[in-house]
Amino acid sequence: MLPGGMRDRGEPAFKGLGDATTPLRDLDVYSLDLPTMAAWLVSSNPAALEPFAAHLRARGIAERRTLVRELRSARFSRLLRDWEQELARLAESADDVGRKHLSARMWANRSVSRVHQRVVRGGSVISADSPAVELHELRKSCKELRYALEVCEPVLAGGSHKHLVADLKSLQDVLGRFQDCEVQGHALRGFAEDMMAAGTSTGAVLAIGELIAHLGVEQDQARRDFDAAFARFTRR
Repeated sequence: MLPGGMRDRGEPAFKGLGDATTPLRDLDVYSLDLPTMAAWLVSSNPAALEPFAAHLRARGIAERRTLVRELRSARFSRLLRDWEQELARLAESADDVGRKHLSARMWANRSVSRVHQRVVRGGSVISADSPAVELHELRKSCKELRYALEVCEPVLAGGSHKHLVADLKSLQDVLGRFQDCEVQGHALRGFAEDMMAAGTSTGAVLAIGELIAHLGVEQDQARRDFDAAFARFTRR
C-alpha cells in the first residue's frame, strides 16, 4: 500500500495523464470498430459512413498532436521524475510511516473483502430506474475487485477464487456492454452535431442515427442481463 500523501499526489496527476490519452484512444476505437458498426445498418448503405470515417481521421490527427505536446511537456517530464524519486524514497525507507504491520494474507483478505462488500452493496441497490452513472460506478468497483483478486490470489485465505473471478468477469462483461453503449451513443451524437455544423451529407447523419438506435437496443439488453449476472456473482 502507498502512503496516503503519496497516493493523494499521484492519483490526480496520473488521472490527468489518463484524461490526456483518452480522446485519441477513443477515436482509434471508433475507427477500428467502423466495419462492425457498418454491419448494423439496415436502412442506410454502409458507404454513407465514409464522411464519418473522414471526420474520425481528421479528429484523430488533431488529438494526436495534442497528446504528443503533452508527452513532450515539462509537466509530463516532471511527473515522471517526481514519481520515480518518491518510489525510490519509499523503497529505501524502513519506516512504515505509522502503518500497522500486516502479513500479506491479512492485507490481501482485508483489501478484497472491503472491495467485495462495496460491489455487493452497489449492485444490490440497482433497479430498473437507476441512472446509468450508478452502473458505471459499480463497473469501476468490479474492476478494482478483479485486480485485487488476481493480484492477491497466491496469498488469499480460503483456497481458489477462480469461480468467483469467473462470475465477476461475466458481471463485468454485462456492465461493460451497458457502459460502452452509453458512452458510444453520446459520442456519436456529438460527432453527428459537429458533422452537421460542417455541412456533411444528410445520408451520413441518418446512418449515424441508425447506429445510435442500435446502441440503444444493445444497452437495454445489457440492462436486462444485469440482474441474472449479479445474482450469479452473489450466490457464492
